[in-house]
Order: sequence, then structure tokens, then C-alpha cells
Amino acid sequence: MIDRMVERGAKATDEEFEETLDYLTWNFPVLTKVNVNKATAAEFENNLGFTAKEAEAIVRHREQNGAFRRIADLRKVPGLDRQKLEFKKTRFAYE
Repeated sequence: MIDRMVERGAKATDEEFEETLDYLTWNFPVLTKVNVNKATAAEFENNLGFTAKEAEAIVRHREQNGAFRRIADLRKVPGLDRQKLEFKKTRFAYE
């Protein structure tokens, strides 16, 4: 959702976008958390809006390096858009 806002010209600081995402996540249950250690590439695409390439990179990195424990682990995934990752970090579960 935030990605679409930016594509349509929304201007805000990272902090403001994060607050917006927090508000939407809290008030609209459609934005549920995704378990990054169990999600398929398709779930990363469909539920979090990552590209197919980014989603595949996340799954491949997890398979090669083990479970993600925190956002810092996801930041190590090659080819992942860090800004997109930051906008979505409140949607990640690490169970």
C-alpha cells in the first residue's frame, strides 16, 4: 500500500511512512503479519508486495543461511530493496 502511495507521488519522510504503515496495520486487519521463516515466494509477493525476484531472493537466502531472527537478518538478503524492507518491517513475524 505504501509502495502505491509513493508511486502515485506521495511525499513523506521514512518516519512518516512508517507511522502511516503502523496506523494501517493497527486499524485494518487485512494487513496481517507474515512469518518470514515459513512464507513462500508467492506469499512475499502477494501479501507484502515484493517483486518476484526479491521474494525468491528472500526464500533462497533463508534456505542457504537459516531462519531470520530479526530485521537485520533480512537486510543481508542480496538484491532486496532496503527502503521497501523498512516500510514493511512491522508486518514481519519471526516465529
